[in-house]
Amino acid sequence: MNGVGLTSLDGLPCLTSLKKLEVADNTISCGLGVLAGLTSLEYLTLSGNRLTNVEELEPLGDLPKLLFLDLFGCEVTKGEDYRLHVFQLVPNLRSLDGYDFNMEVAEYKSEGEEEGEEGEGEGEEEDDDEGEEEEESGQAKILDRSKHIGGEVLRQEEEEEEE
Repeated sequence: MNGVGLTSLDGLPCLTSLKKLEVADNTISCGLGVLAGLTSLEYLTLSGNRLTNVEELEPLGDLPKLLFLDLFGCEVTKGEDYRLHVFQLVPNLRSLDGYDFNMEVAEYKSEGEEEGEEGEGEGEEEDDDEGEEEEESGQAKILDRSKHIGGEVLRQEEEEEEE
């Protein structure tokens, strides 16, 4: 539901098995409490919305499985100690805006993907070489650019694959 003009998440059904929700590039400014029923939610993209302060994010602390959160482009990201506050607010969080607590790139993989994707790059060395081995598949440019824009390119890649 990226870029569809949402102003709130009111009316979002309680989908207890939903693991990934993307509502980027809308005009959502508050009301995140409606997410409380999404008890399996691991990945949430709210980038490009009108969230302005950390207090608006407090309901996210009630999501027991939330591991990946993207707020890139929201006003709240400009606040002092923003990252520290969000990592304290959501204790299980592994990635905020594409980076872990130590500012290392963190990639989203659901539980089922972690094992299955390993085989795709057989015989390749680690990604520490600026992605030279993966450049043929087009993945390197996406991973490299995601370091700079908090996962936005990864989200676009997923949309292209769906088409």
